[in-house]
Amino acid sequence: MTRCRRTRWLRALTTENTTLKRRAQQLAGEHRTLQERLEGARSNLRFADKRIAALEAELLDQPDAKDGRIH
Repeated sequence: MTRCRRTRWLRALTTENTTLKRRAQQLAGEHRTLQERLEGARSNLRFADKRIAALEAELLDQPDAKDGRIH
């Protein structure tokens, strides 16, 4: 391999390495963002589940709830 060819090969390899590092950083950032969104969605779901359970309990505590009538 000639010196010129080796230099071009090294330059191309360095460029590709830099490109891959940037892409890895970008993907890591996107992953963090998606993890945060997933955590928020799970938190919202837990809140909704608790609220629904509280409302169901409230309905069952009503005097006429046993016969299916809700006022």
